Amino acid sequence: DFPIKFGTLAIAGQRDGRRVIVRTNLKWGWNDIDDIKAKYKFDKLYILNDFESNAYGATCISVEDHEECVMLNKGVKTEKKPLMIVGPGTGLGSAVMTYSKSDGGYTVHSGEGGHVEFTVTNELELRLRSFAIQYWQEKRGITLHRVASEKLASGPALPLLYEFFKLEHPELEAILQPSPGEEEVKSKDIIEGFYQKDPVCVKVIEQFTKNLAVMVSDLALVVMAQGGIYLCGGVAVSLKEYFLSPDCIFMDVMTNKGLLEDFIKSIPIYLLMHEPGLDGAEQYTYQGLVNNYSE
Repeated sequence: DFPIKFGTLAIAGQRDGRRVIVRTNLKWGWNDIDDIKAKYKFDKLYILNDFESNAYGATCISVEDHEECVMLNKGVKTEKKPLMIVGPGTGLGSAVMTYSKSDGGYTVHSGEGGHVEFTVTNELELRLRSFAIQYWQEKRGITLHRVASEKLASGPALPLLYEFFKLEHPELEAILQPSPGEEEVKSKDIIEGFYQKDPVCVKVIEQFTKNLAVMVSDLALVVMAQGGIYLCGGVAVSLKEYFLSPDCIFMDVMTNKGLLEDFIKSIPIYLLMHEPGLDGAEQYTYQGLVNNYSE
């Protein structure tokens, strides 16, 4: 037996020192990392946010050789420049990676990019914003005083968008219907309906793609992500074929930045088909031991 003495836990939750609370999808409450460290006899046990771990995983990928790294935009790769990762899944995680000369690798800066304000660009999206507030009140019993990008560019956003476009376009036949015992259609069914050319699902995925592209391109300008942008997460992976098709609006929306259109076009953009978080936890453990990171 070879006991494991060093490790990194990547957890989707709010941190308070060495304590973390998981209250997103799993109601685990507060967990003391030092209790876990003592129980399993670790010498060092690091803790990361789950999306920090995804980001570290992205920094150690050889994009030219990695079979699960799909190029969406070739761009011009610039070494040691800021990188960015965004993941539409159950939420909309994001992080920025900057090169550290002292560490000889990338340092990850976790963020909450998914909680930036949803950007309204036309009258349809103004109605969508109002509908989102109403939807969350009626369906979830939650009063929203603002609409974050995450609410309209993540997995849970797809049923909301579906209900919105059914109302917007009553002339379209809504082929997709909720499963028996369910109040609304599921995100995975909407994606499947999109590939089957369900007219409402097509509008949903196109609007979702626009919402995501606006948010990603805005963040890319904030951090000047010349090193590249990585997309990950269940929804993005499920839409791989669409992202690669000539009909996809993602890059058109991304580059609609006026004077900075050419800058966005120059950024390499990749879709990660695997879960980079495990690689990231390993990478951070290695960096931590080499550079003697504190826990």
